[in-house]
Amino acid sequence: MKKIFSIMCLMLMALVSLVSCDQKCTNGTEPIPIGDSCLANTDPPGVGYNFEGVLTCDTEFIYDKHESSVFYGAQATLDYCVDDTTDLNVVGITTIFHSFKEPKVIIIDREGVYGEDPGTLDLRNTRWKDCKPIKLPTPLTLKQAIEKLNQSNSPKPHSDKVVLKNPFKASGDSNPIYIFGEKETGYIAVDAVTGEVGTYK
Repeated sequence: MKKIFSIMCLMLMALVSLVSCDQKCTNGTEPIPIGDSCLANTDPPGVGYNFEGVLTCDTEFIYDKHESSVFYGAQATLDYCVDDTTDLNVVGITTIFHSFKEPKVIIIDREGVYGEDPGTLDLRNTRWKDCKPIKLPTPLTLKQAIEKLNQSNSPKPHSDKVVLKNPFKASGDSNPIYIFGEKETGYIAVDAVTGEVGTYK
């Protein structure tokens, strides 16, 4: 009987450990309440997300709850590859912030119906070291960046991903850039200030 009781205790401890580990591995991901999403009360731009609208909304939301936060970048997923699309249709957006006071990296993921999906919030106990912060709004919108890319002679990466970031450069000063493509397809960058198009490594 004691043996059976010991085995049951061990199984219970293992189950508790498994649940505890699962909670830690999620990095605190939780849904944003509908009432906390300013997209819930705005008209959709047609099909998909308004990229600049989401950046503004997420920035206001994060700054309200984490005063020492800074915007570091965003990734958008389009419904078509850049070389095929004629209309801008953003079907998913991830925004990244860094709160220096805590410190925490704060990530908001949005995917689904505009305004009805408030997104999920992911808090990570770490520091963001991948790039420099970005001051919003950028002079060039995502739509204008795609137009610049289509007008250039640069080969267009067969990809539906675009990242807005301000990478570190040896020269020191740099502008935020829109980076189109993925590792497999190669990268093309559009300067979010000047509109200059070039390759990105």
